[in-house]
Amino acid sequence: YNPETGTYTYDQNYQISVIADYIPSNWPTVNSIYNMMLRIAPGGLVNQNPNLVCFKNGVLDRENGRLMRHSPEYNFTNSLAVRYNPNAKNKHFTDSQGDDWDVETWMAGLSDDPSVVDVLWETVAACLRPGEHWNKTPWLYSVVGANGKGSLCELIRTIVGAESAGSLSVADFGNDFMLTELMHTTCIVTDENPVGIMIDKVSTYKAAATHDIFTINRKYKDPVSITYPGLILQCMNSMPQVKDRTGSFYRRQLFVPMEKSFLANDKPEIKQKFLVD
Repeated sequence: YNPETGTYTYDQNYQISVIADYIPSNWPTVNSIYNMMLRIAPGGLVNQNPNLVCFKNGVLDRENGRLMRHSPEYNFTNSLAVRYNPNAKNKHFTDSQGDDWDVETWMAGLSDDPSVVDVLWETVAACLRPGEHWNKTPWLYSVVGANGKGSLCELIRTIVGAESAGSLSVADFGNDFMLTELMHTTCIVTDENPVGIMIDKVSTYKAAATHDIFTINRKYKDPVSITYPGLILQCMNSMPQVKDRTGSFYRRQLFVPMEKSFLANDKPEIKQKFLVD
């Protein structure tokens, strides 16, 4: 447990390195102690309360708006990469063309449909709340380039933290040995999906989307059954070809059209600087 971040770690290398600090140059003993800890250490469930959000400076209780101190009793394994500030202001920048830029105006300009803009804001917020059963996976869809999908994904990763935001395409969910990051991330944010391929297996994707139990086969380790707590966000440049054409697959999707293109007025500083500053 790290009292500064308020989180426990699954990182085997980190745990072994802590033991090695006390018993240097004796790797057989270090490994023996580590294996013994795996057998005798008490287990616990990762935080299941979606109203508790772990920030860098504490734990926010969304029900009463109170920021509490980090504590091992909350059983967090991930923390947002930002500090909670109820008095935060909308920050303004000057872009390369001398124009004023701010995130609220930028979000409002990603679509001419206000309902789409609302969904984009809700998608960002949902990525910050693992444990909430959304039962939908937003698919940001556009056949035109420079539409803001990638920049929106970068904004989410900046807030959530790169280590907490995984990246798996819909097809990747059918590959048993690519699923281990589902064990330590709080959302999936995928910028690109392959175009023109046939996706054969979506059973794990469907289970993860609606927080049902599925099995992960780990290399050289026993399989483990988990439920995924977070939102799964996918970006699409074309509709994927999927063998599963049942309602159980399609009802899990929330298609979000991204119909605008900013190619003629491209401003790379938005993604590279403004959204990460």
